[in-house]
Amino acid sequence: MNNNNYPLAADIEELYQKGLSALKKNNFDYAVELFGQTLEHRPGFTPALNNLWKALREKRKISPASKIQAFLAAAKTLFLSVNFKCLLLLDKTDKAIAVQQQIICLSPESAAGYYNLAVVYIRQEKSEKAKDVLEQILFLEKKNANALRRLAHIYFEQKDYRKSQAMAKSLLSIKPGDLEAENILKDIAALGAIEKGFDNIRPAT
Repeated sequence: MNNNNYPLAADIEELYQKGLSALKKNNFDYAVELFGQTLEHRPGFTPALNNLWKALREKRKISPASKIQAFLAAAKTLFLSVNFKCLLLLDKTDKAIAVQQQIICLSPESAAGYYNLAVVYIRQEKSEKAKDVLEQILFLEKKNANALRRLAHIYFEQKDYRKSQAMAKSLLSIKPGDLEAENILKDIAALGAIEKGFDNIRPAT
């Protein structure tokens, strides 16, 4: 079930809205607490998860971790990373996702953490969730080639050719000659996307 497709219960909605208000007021500790509570009641609720990560990133900016905190976080991240890889080998992708989300909370400014999560969503064929996480990467690093490449493919598969083209062109601007980006642009052109407009075309079969 997609946890974004049905309304929050009134009490959970109140928690989430309080979290948004706290985030807006730069009360990051309280925002983290409220978004965390929201996710306890609605695991996987993407807006709460995204805002939790945002609050953690903003908190880190104004209150960097001490050397001891950074060491402990790195040690825990290493342990969780091993667990994540083992779960993937066992094809326990839902559990792997939960572990990777913990890793992101420990290092919310690390693009690699988001990318690993997106790859699992792609493996599960949950393109919307993958797309959302990849967009988080571009918020952190506008020129992240891996995220641009994956997004170009996802948007193409979803028949959103304008965005697919934009992602492919952005990728080529930082990686000239990227074969995947060039092939996507060729496919779009072959479908008549440029000459005839994007709305009336379909991917090649």
